This record gives sequence, structure tokens and C-alpha cells, in this order.
Amino acid sequence: MREIYRSPWFRLGKYLACSVIYEDGHRRTVLAHREAVEKSIGRELLRDEVVHHRDGNGANNALDNLEIKTIQSHSRDHARRVEPLSLVCIGCGKTFYRKPCIERHNRKSGKNGPFCGRHCSGAYGAKLTPRKYPADGSGVPHGTLSGYDYWHCRCDRCRKENADKKRSQRAGNRKTGRS
Repeated sequence: MREIYRSPWFRLGKYLACSVIYEDGHRRTVLAHREAVEKSIGRELLRDEVVHHRDGNGANNALDNLEIKTIQSHSRDHARRVEPLSLVCIGCGKTFYRKPCIERHNRKSGKNGPFCGRHCSGAYGAKLTPRKYPADGSGVPHGTLSGYDYWHCRCDRCRKENADKKRSQRAGNRKTGRS
């Protein structure tokens, strides 16, 4: 296809570009660095090829500053690399590593820690949560390390009591007409 119009160069973000109109009415925006590389190699760039500016300056279109890369290798070179944080668990004292974004989220959320895992987090929470003692004075604590309150204790005695309470509540609801 033959060009019938080429606009003056203009800035498109940090790159130089121009608009081209062809005989068949097709329009295309051409980036200066891509056009320079295509002319130097004598062919159009393939779909999976990109032009990389070695010095990072999008306005420097000198051929010694430009190189052809695949999309995959170009993305790999520009990927943001984050160093993991070295943290010490307040539950067990073990050193572990975590991404900064996760630790930042935990702090903003007001979570205790840092903890190396769920086990240390649960044990720490159980220390902070007072254990419930039954009203009958038996002195046997109820609840579990995960912090169940007395109503949700899983022991056989409490399950029976809770079932009795629910049964009496249902019976009271039937008498009053509530469902």
C-alpha cells in the first residue's frame, strides 16, 4: 500500500509518532522508534516483537539505543522485582519471609503479628481470649484454642445443654406463633 498522507511528528506519551493514511483509506499511527528499526532491518516487525530503548529514554531513537525483543523477554526485563521482608514470628520466634504488600495489608487492617502461620496466630489469639468457665462451679474450662465462647463449646455436656435451650426456644416460638 502506498501512503497518501503523513502527519507531522507528535508526542504520544513518551514516544514520537505520526499518523499515516494509505490509498485505500486505512489509517495507522506509526511510532518513530518502530519505523526506524523496521527500515534498518528491511522488514516489518512481527506481532510478538517490540522495540526496547536501552537507556530508557523514549525520545532517544538512535539505532544504537534500540533493540528488538520478544514481548516475553521485554516483560521479564521490566517486571517489578520485590524483595521479601525478613520477619520474626511473635508466637514462636522463627524467622520467615513475606511480601511487603501482604505485611502492609495486615498492618493497615489492624491485625496482630507478624506470625509465621495460622498455628501461631491461633495460639496467640487463644492466649488473649479468656477461657470460659461453667456456672455450675465444676471448674472445668470450656471453649477451644480457636476462641469459641461458652455457647459454642463442643464438649458433650455443652452440646446437650445447647440442644435443650434451642428446643425450649422453638417450643416458645410455637406457642406465640412466631416461626
